[in-house]
Amino acid sequence: MGQSKLISMATAVMAAAAIVSFAPAANASTVTDDFTFTDASSAVLASGSFSYDSSLSSATSLTYADLSSFSITLGGQTFNTAFVQGLNPLNGDYVYFGFDPASNGFVPAAVPGYAGPYSAILAGLGYSPNTGFFIDPLVGQADPANTGADGVVALYYPSETFTEVGVAANVSVTTTPLPSTWTMLIAGFVGLGFIAYRGKKNRCAAIAAA
Repeated sequence: MGQSKLISMATAVMAAAAIVSFAPAANASTVTDDFTFTDASSAVLASGSFSYDSSLSSATSLTYADLSSFSITLGGQTFNTAFVQGLNPLNGDYVYFGFDPASNGFVPAAVPGYAGPYSAILAGLGYSPNTGFFIDPLVGQADPANTGADGVVALYYPSETFTEVGVAANVSVTTTPLPSTWTMLIAGFVGLGFIAYRGKKNRCAAIAAA
């Protein structure tokens, strides 16, 4: 067997291993999702990101406790993981993060609070004083608490003053590719490209020798 044949076979094995190993690498990693809430005119009302272990990808609904990081910016204010972890629903806070990895969307729920349950898809307040945020289910989504939820994106800052940032009609969620995923995919494509190159070179050599 010629040297060029051995090189081609070795490269093929390496490329296949790189592509196949992409799945296990992703399964043992952290998933980071970016989200953006927009109104009917596509104006951005709120945006942020959150991360969680990829082993939770089959969960039906994540909570703040499942996240390794979180941030949201709305109305010129940003709230992070430390903020939401300091909230306590037993004190009357509306605290809710409901994300379904399977559908890649936020799930409405009846969230208990100091004034009774209210429908939300994303919430984190602070009872004394209210300093957090509250996002109703999107227009057309379920309203589990039957409170007339209408997609309002609200900001409570710096006190109990309610500020309506806008009405969310849409939310988009995009996953940031893992560094290991890019590395494996690039390695695989480079290997396949090299195989194609070697094959073409060998064919040309064979034709020239004929």
